[in-house]
Amino acid sequence: MRALIDKVQATITDFIEQRDALWLRVAGRAADAPIVFKLLLSLERRNRRDVFLLLPTPFVSAEQYVDELVRLFRLEHQALQQARQALQQAPLPPLPAHFSGGPAQRLSELLGAARALLPPAGAQRLVWAFWPLELADPAAYEQLLDAVVPAGDCSEGDPAPRAPQPLRLIGRQVSALPAAQRRSPEAIPTVRMTTDFSPEAIQRSLQETVADPSQPVAARMHTLLMLAALDQAHDRAEAAQAKYELLLSYYQKKRRPALQTVVLLQLGELCQRRQRLPAARALYEQALTPAAAAQVPVCTALLAKNLGDLAEAEQRHADAAVYYQAWHRLACLLGDPEGAQLAHTKLTAAQHRSASAAAPRKPHPCPESAR
Repeated sequence: MRALIDKVQATITDFIEQRDALWLRVAGRAADAPIVFKLLLSLERRNRRDVFLLLPTPFVSAEQYVDELVRLFRLEHQALQQARQALQQAPLPPLPAHFSGGPAQRLSELLGAARALLPPAGAQRLVWAFWPLELADPAAYEQLLDAVVPAGDCSEGDPAPRAPQPLRLIGRQVSALPAAQRRSPEAIPTVRMTTDFSPEAIQRSLQETVADPSQPVAARMHTLLMLAALDQAHDRAEAAQAKYELLLSYYQKKRRPALQTVVLLQLGELCQRRQRLPAARALYEQALTPAAAAQVPVCTALLAKNLGDLAEAEQRHADAAVYYQAWHRLACLLGDPEGAQLAHTKLTAAQHRSASAAAPRKPHPCPESAR
């Protein structure tokens, strides 16, 4: 996952730093759009030089979208003016009272006005992401972006913006239409990339990290732990068990009691899920020693819960009550009200079953005495 994120952020950073392309168009699944937007926000926090406008404004129609972008930009401009006034700095140039024409022309003029606010000599760049997280009309959205040419960037008969220029525009690529059937890619210099944060892509990335000998061993083992958890979540029990056993050996050699506890808990859950209760009990009891050494209350609470559930499954209700009581105490200590409530419910049930099992039973009357 880290490698996928780093690749996307590196591509966006390279696009911002280059001097030729106006657009970065990012293709990917709709489910990836919020992830990419968060990565853009992260880049904005780390970039101390440039101006970012990252707008997740929903797209219903081109008219509605441009109206909202103009409104939001005017608010940003007003806030900047007030901030500069408070600092006794020179005011920014005013924005035009109106942007005329159709949606594409208005958006082009808005971008031209925004660029005019930047300092001269390329001291700053404006990175503007048109990134609707809700997209009602993908075709209209792409047609709008394809038609945008910032005012003042083009000369007569030359549709391509002159480089270098301070604008960096980022948009989603949502249609499967080949570029040859869309606006000519030579008309507006454009960088294109594709993101893939699907479960399959994440798993491939994790596997590549584990297999990469240039990576630190600790990082590869941490990635192997994530792969084991994925196997466990998708009921690939044997694959998960093999990975957890390798991890247990590694963490024992490195004397990492907290991670030993985590791995033993997962191995125990694998056995418990397959109804191998004695093996699960042995693993949970083995985890008691590293859990005590690690002194991590979360791990200890999970261990107490699992031991209680196992004891209940084996009809050892009194033992289950002891474990649930420990879990309840730790959940309260951790500020986990939901865990504490569940632990209390299970504790009460285990105590009731234990009392019922210990109560003497009335002897059944023999048939002779009943006559």
